[in-house]
Amino acid sequence: MANLRDRGGVCLYRSRPDPPTLRPSDPPTVRPSDLQTFRPSDLPTDTPDVNPLRWCLLALLSWWSIGFVTHPVDGNYIAGSFLHLVNLPFHEAGHILFSPFGTFLTAAGGSLLQLIIPIVCAVSLLRRDDHYGAAVCVWWAGQSLVDLAPYIADARALQLVLLGGRTGAEIEGHDWEAILMSLGWMRYDRTLGAAAHWIGCLTMVSAIVAAGAMVWAATPRSDTGSALRPEV
Repeated sequence: MANLRDRGGVCLYRSRPDPPTLRPSDPPTVRPSDLQTFRPSDLPTDTPDVNPLRWCLLALLSWWSIGFVTHPVDGNYIAGSFLHLVNLPFHEAGHILFSPFGTFLTAAGGSLLQLIIPIVCAVSLLRRDDHYGAAVCVWWAGQSLVDLAPYIADARALQLVLLGGRTGAEIEGHDWEAILMSLGWMRYDRTLGAAAHWIGCLTMVSAIVAAGAMVWAATPRSDTGSALRPEV
């Protein structure tokens, strides 16, 4: 636009230059400093929508734990638990898995695998930094030990009903009768059964406390109370 001047040559108006226009084919200019690298650590760590589910699971584990603690070495109560059905397939698979290693390990393999599976799961989750899941699996390991306690204590009495629907006194195949007889520890069956029960209960309670502390630490809390506090 031409400049307007008065007759004395003084500029009355000078137009501003028009801003450059970008054509559709021109790509936007991006500087390297504008680029940001995404890192997983940039994600928020608090997941309040998951915490209620974790509290519910801990409540369920606590309810189960109270039942086991108050029924020490009670074969009928433990065999009637849903968790006994969870442990049973691993127990029976253990006999097959350890059968190539002789009669002793064939008998002990069921109880061994029943304890090994939750421990392996706990270690695997711990390596993935899932401490809550690892604590739950530690609880499972303690419960598996509680599940074995009546079986251990029944080595001499042989009154526990086995998988086939008969007691150990009616048929051969009582694992802990064979195990303790091979070790010469048959007279300690009740002591070992009680020890397995209370060690398992202590493990369950410790795992619940640890998992509860993790969920409590991860639960976001409001700081409005501190904002109302007068400054000193």
